Amino acid sequence: ATDNRKNFNYTFASEGTYTVLLTVTSAAGCTDTHSRQVTVWPLPKPDFTFTRMCLGDTAQFTGISAPGGDSIISYSWSIGNTLFASTRNFIHLFSLSGNYSVKYEQQTIHGCRDSVRKPVVSYAPPRARFYLNPSVAGNDSMQCFRGNSFRFINNSLNFQGQRLDGWFSWGDGTRSYFTNLNKKYGSGGIKAVKLYLETNQGCKDSITQFYTVYEPITAAFRFDAPCH
Repeated sequence: ATDNRKNFNYTFASEGTYTVLLTVTSAAGCTDTHSRQVTVWPLPKPDFTFTRMCLGDTAQFTGISAPGGDSIISYSWSIGNTLFASTRNFIHLFSLSGNYSVKYEQQTIHGCRDSVRKPVVSYAPPRARFYLNPSVAGNDSMQCFRGNSFRFINNSLNFQGQRLDGWFSWGDGTRSYFTNLNKKYGSGGIKAVKLYLETNQGCKDSITQFYTVYEPITAAFRFDAPCH
């Protein structure tokens, strides 16, 4: 490339060492030349990975440098526009669920900088909730063994469009999928019913409630035959 101005700017297409030649011509037609070598240093190529996180989990961010590039001498991590750390790797505990923008920047030994920004989501855990269906007659928390039948309503909460999975542990060594809301017990006693939930992002919650099945009783009597 050639430029006839006294001073000019030029953008090199790639890193490397280039020879720049200056030729000066006087009004009388006299010329002189001077050359210098210019080195264009490579930009860093930062990248990072991070662990999937639910609210309350510590997120681990791991910085990555491109192999074969210049030595990296400084790092910085920003969430939004706020600087949080100046280390190669970074851990952070988000105080709220939601969407965040995380920026990772590197600087080389020759002062070249570049950065990468990625969206990061802190997921809210589900909220496990269930209760006895009040519209069913006799559907009490304490029931007689004969004819016992517990009918529940699952009113658990789910957030941020996560897919929900889970099960009921019925307190008698059995369990069933969390959409199965009816339970009949084959023995008496206090039953610890646990609803366990987990989303496709690994966020979890559970709740345990107690219900009573009165021990079965057997009616019997005896009599002596009367004389007539």
